[in-house]
Amino acid sequence: MNNDWRSHLKPGDRSVAHTQTAEKMCWVKAVAAALPLAACAAFLCVQLIGLHAAIFPAASVMNEFDHSATGDLSPRPAEEFASTSPTDTPSRGIPLFLVFSLVAVPLFTASFRSFHFVLTQSGVYSIGGLLFKHSRFVPYGRITDAEVRRGLLSQLIDTASIGISTAGGTRSARGNSSPFEITISEVVDYREIRRAILQKVA
Repeated sequence: MNNDWRSHLKPGDRSVAHTQTAEKMCWVKAVAAALPLAACAAFLCVQLIGLHAAIFPAASVMNEFDHSATGDLSPRPAEEFASTSPTDTPSRGIPLFLVFSLVAVPLFTASFRSFHFVLTQSGVYSIGGLLFKHSRFVPYGRITDAEVRRGLLSQLIDTASIGISTAGGTRSARGNSSPFEITISEVVDYREIRRAILQKVA
C-alpha cells in the first residue's frame, strides 16, 4: 500500500522527493473529525431507540403478560418499568459514542495517512484516498509560489503546510474553497520540500 502512489506517476516521471502528513497530525486531525461524527451517530441511535420504544410499546406489554403468566402476581418494581422507558435511552449514548469513536478514529487516521505528496522531475503530485486513490498533478511551469502556512498546533508539532499557487488562477473558481492548486498538508520536512519546489520553478 505504501508504494501504491508510484502507479499514479506519469510514465517516465521519476520521483525526486516524497513526503506524507506527519503521524501526530494524522491522529489529531482524525480525532477532530471522528469525535463529532461519532457523537452525532450515537445521538441518532439513541433517538431511534427511544422512537422504537414509543411506537412499539407492545414489547413491554408482552413482558408484563409473561410476568403474570408464571403465577407471580406480585407488583413489578418501578425500576423494571424505568429500564424499558424511552426516557432512559440517553444513558445508552455513552457506550454507543465510544463504540463509534473506536471505529471512526482509526478509519480517519488511515485516510489521512494515505495522502502522498511527490516531487518529480516534471512537477508536483498530490495522491490520496483510502479505498479509491485520486491524484492531482501540477507542472513546475505553472507554479508561481509555494507558501508555508503554520497554525498554533503546527508550531507545537513542528509541521507546516505548503500551498502551491499557479499562474492559471485558483481552484476556488472551480468550486474548491482553497486558494491553492495543491496543498501539501502538515509535513515535517516542509523546509526541504519548499526549497526543492522553488529550485525547480526558478
